[in-house]
Amino acid sequence: MSGINYKSIVSFSAVVLLIVLLMGIVSCGGGSKQTNEELLKAAIDSATGPKADWQKAKTLAYKAVKQKSDDANAHVMLSLALEQCGQPGNAIDEIRKAVEIDTKNFMAQFTKGRMLFENERIGDSIAPLKEAQKLRPDNENVILLLARSSAALGRYKEAAGYYATLAKTPAYRNKAVPYNELAILYVNQKDYQKASVFFQEAYKKAPNDHIVVLNLGIFCDVHLKNPVFAIKHYNRYQELTLSNPELAPVRNKLKKRIDYLKATYKL
Repeated sequence: MSGINYKSIVSFSAVVLLIVLLMGIVSCGGGSKQTNEELLKAAIDSATGPKADWQKAKTLAYKAVKQKSDDANAHVMLSLALEQCGQPGNAIDEIRKAVEIDTKNFMAQFTKGRMLFENERIGDSIAPLKEAQKLRPDNENVILLLARSSAALGRYKEAAGYYATLAKTPAYRNKAVPYNELAILYVNQKDYQKASVFFQEAYKKAPNDHIVVLNLGIFCDVHLKNPVFAIKHYNRYQELTLSNPELAPVRNKLKKRIDYLKATYKL
């Protein structure tokens, strides 16, 4: 059963924009030597836009760290640049330094949790994410990651609580994501009655979302043993994804499954 890919929800560009807002970096004039604020603004400028240059951003962030080693924001920026340059281990080491310098730095705590989560260190990601939530209780990205990390650890009750909270936030109030994920949680616990309720809610929110449609089809097929509704949703998935060649293998598997269900149940 398909969950929603976290990376498709929290894009890296959004993370960079959060940094800009958090740091409040402004252009500073005067003097031959660049201040840390100027170096970090230049690093962000290099990292954003259509021609992002993360190597340049890394060099500038490194200069800022070397110039002022107790600047938590400089360590955050360097960590992000290292991550984008394919150095995840070094990125995690750097973000740890940022948190050690300033435990109240939201971006440091959130980025530490996110990086640990994405590098499959799920258990270690919980603590910094909870610290980030203390700093910004209503931040949807933090709530979403706490939900996904809790679910991955089998803490289904905690995960359900986070998804329920997420569903009340402005950004997700009218989206299928939290309901789809809640449904999957209850499937994993074999509580098919609750799963059905949340799948239906997800479908109401996004009847044309191919992931929601596929999940509902699989649920009807495998768990409810309802081939008629399964075929209905499998066919709808085919229609929704017809123009996407990357999903052709999934469509082919579903076509075989539809043929099997029709033959088995004489539909």
